[in-house]
Amino acid sequence: MTYRDHSRAGGDEEVVVGRSWRIGLAGMLLALGACGQVAAEDPARSTSDRGGAVQLAASQTCTPGSGPDCVSVGGEHIVVTASDFIRVGVVSATPARDGIPAIDVEFDAEGAMAFSQASKDVVEKGDGGRLVLRADEHVLGAVRVPSPLAPSELRIFLQDDLSAEDAARWIIGG
Repeated sequence: MTYRDHSRAGGDEEVVVGRSWRIGLAGMLLALGACGQVAAEDPARSTSDRGGAVQLAASQTCTPGSGPDCVSVGGEHIVVTASDFIRVGVVSATPARDGIPAIDVEFDAEGAMAFSQASKDVVEKGDGGRLVLRADEHVLGAVRVPSPLAPSELRIFLQDDLSAEDAARWIIGG
């Protein structure tokens, strides 16, 4: 299986780095990790250590114009229904150090379990299944999930029209 990684020249390729996954879809990538702390090591770069939340929904693709909940997310049409979202607790959310439009997120214990369950729900939806991520009513992206995941950390690579600083604030405000 390959995952679209638009950050690399040459198009589609699978990227596995250590114990992390990078999964991309239409300009948004996720890097999922199961080890170490990503955020809050450097107080000058940390947005918050108070916690917050992202919202997740196990959704699926849809045909444009098929209904009011069928919206464009990263160039793909996804069913986004407000009642489908669950709140997933976050310990920290920090803009990436290297200046790329990304946020490093660390889940709390319950948030990691909820993310794992949401990823299982997406896998069960088949090829059209997508995991939709939202913070403070802003959809951050929607990605394919090929197999259930159990990350304690998440790197969200944002589309060009989203600011990492704003997204981190939305998550901490969640």
